[in-house]
Amino acid sequence: MQNPKQIFASTLKYLRYKHHFSQEKLVIQMQIRGSTITREVYKFIESGFGNIKVFDLVISVSYTHLT
Repeated sequence: MQNPKQIFASTLKYLRYKHHFSQEKLVIQMQIRGSTITREVYKFIESGFGNIKVFDLVISVSYTHLT
C-alpha cells in the first residue's frame, strides 16, 4: 500500500501526463506565473520524496486545468 506522499506524487504525475506536459514545460509555465521551483525540485516531488509549497501546487493545478 502506498503512503499518502506517494499517492500525492502519483496524482501530480498523472495530471501532468494527462495534459501531455513534460516536467520541464510545466516548470517553465509555473515559473512564468511566479514560482521559483526548478525541474530538479519538481522531479524530487513527483518521486514522492519532496514537499511542494502550497503556492506551487496551486499554480501547477491551475495551469493544468487551464490548458
